[in-house]
Amino acid sequence: MSKALRAWGTCIDCGYEGMLEYFRVEGECYEDEEALGLIMLLHCPACDSRENTLITMEYYVEISQGGADE
Repeated sequence: MSKALRAWGTCIDCGYEGMLEYFRVEGECYEDEEALGLIMLLHCPACDSRENTLITMEYYVEISQGGADE
């Protein structure tokens, strides 16, 4: 599995509020600067749920640079 990107959020399965982990999905293009959004695998460390989620490219860039966990 790829390196986790972490960002503060709320798990829709268990209600956990804290650092959630996002992982790249095989076959998804993360370098397309014109893309509006992309799919990532979202993991909740509290309940261990894993779901594909759609995030904006802007948010992906933010969490990639470590700016969403403040």
